[in-house]
Amino acid sequence: MRTLTPKRGLLLGLALGAVGTVAIGLVLALAIGLLGSSSDSPRRVVIDDEHVAVELRVPADIGISGVYANPAERADSACRVLVYNFGRQLTIEAVAADCVDEDDGRIINGRHGHYRTIDDVPAPLDVVEVDTGVGTAQVFLQEYAEYTNTSNEWEEPVAIVVLDDPADPEFPTLVLRSDKAELDREAFTEIVQSLRSLD
Repeated sequence: MRTLTPKRGLLLGLALGAVGTVAIGLVLALAIGLLGSSSDSPRRVVIDDEHVAVELRVPADIGISGVYANPAERADSACRVLVYNFGRQLTIEAVAADCVDEDDGRIINGRHGHYRTIDDVPAPLDVVEVDTGVGTAQVFLQEYAEYTNTSNEWEEPVAIVVLDDPADPEFPTLVLRSDKAELDREAFTEIVQSLRSLD
């Protein structure tokens, strides 16, 4: 048996330290999802209130960042509009059936339109009908622009879903939108198609 010299002890310590560091790094990588763990999978989000009751699948990095229920007092709208924000990546809105929006129809500078049906949309582009678990959706693009110190334009993906069995008949449709086209149309459409009713 060899005796452990200071030099061999130092090398052994360095080797064990390196192995330990790699092991800790792998555990951390798995914990935060860098190695393709299940956290990359879409996650289920449930919206369940007196007006809207649906579930959908969203990318793992998207979460609800704000809910505005009954924002009739909002200065930018005379309509009853329920808004569920998922950051800029996704917005879900339900607009009351009796909404008469006096907006000038321009999709500009923070105004993305209040829609109940495709007839409310000023100029939908490339309209495609898709099935969801809650009703038929019309997915399209709309031109959105911001003019402040600079001018920027986007083609935002939008979907209007006519609900087969709305939780509240006064809100018969859902509108999904990716502000400033944060999601591409394909990823957006996958989210729309993931809509399901609550059992």
